[in-house]
Amino acid sequence: MIKELTIDEDMDKSNTFNSFYSSVFTKEDMSHLPDLSRKLTQKDLDDVHFCSDDVLKQLSNLKPDKSPGPDMTDPQLLK
Repeated sequence: MIKELTIDEDMDKSNTFNSFYSSVFTKEDMSHLPDLSRKLTQKDLDDVHFCSDDVLKQLSNLKPDKSPGPDMTDPQLLK
């Protein structure tokens, strides 16, 4: 049987959540983390070649009702 409990105070709520989440998650072994300070990169691109037909093909495949990409340019504007 599950015991019901009503908590009204913010501090009690946060402590209850903390207690619950601490009980269900495991503590990770932080001594074996990968070293991410070195970024593995490939050779830089010096020249990029593409033709207008390739650009036109990509633009024609855009769905105008979708969200903008990382450049925040609306696909409807591009289309």
